[in-house]
Amino acid sequence: MFISRLNSAGRFISARRTGGTSTEGFNAIAIHPTTHQLVVVGGFQGTADFDPGPGVVNKTFVGGDDIFILGLRQNELSGRVWNDLDSDGLYDAEEPGIENALAEILVSFNGTIGDSDDRVLATVATNGDGDYRFVTPHEAAYYVRILPPSGSGRGYQFTVADAGNDALDSDVQPTLGRTNLYNQTPGVPLANVSAGLREVDSDLAFAFGLGGGGISRGARF
Repeated sequence: MFISRLNSAGRFISARRTGGTSTEGFNAIAIHPTTHQLVVVGGFQGTADFDPGPGVVNKTFVGGDDIFILGLRQNELSGRVWNDLDSDGLYDAEEPGIENALAEILVSFNGTIGDSDDRVLATVATNGDGDYRFVTPHEAAYYVRILPPSGSGRGYQFTVADAGNDALDSDVQPTLGRTNLYNQTPGVPLANVSAGLREVDSDLAFAFGLGGGGISRGARF
């Protein structure tokens, strides 16, 4: 039995296989509203391996068409952008998340950041808690570029990276504005890919973009 993933245009992205040498089929498929797991319900005969990854989870039918309920974790990448009030590079419970920062999700097909095969898969805005989440289409090498929010009248700098506890520290290299590469394995989420920002004084009062596709020049006024 194959479970395929398609993009919004109906094009194939990836597929995962479960089952055995006998008969399997599914009757319903849904996404769990809170865990975001893919839930599949169907029937099977014989002995079937329901782990689509390298592991083995065999189930053997008792007789007739036995029913199965299968929960699959979707690959995902998630993290938080927060205001690092004490500038220590570690998230503390009293430090607020930063809303409307942009997390650019990039994939590197050859494992080298910055060359011509890198692709931006999505740009995700952080929510009111500073969190972002993206369902990755396949197992690959990913990295994240963080763009601090604009138009708030505040300036931001990245805090120190890799300060300690990987579940709490900032992963963005301050001089690059991006993380290092993360290699995703099947069914294992990439969590806590996060960025700490520090507020700094800004002299910018406002800025507007004017002009068209040609050359635009300013004039004295």
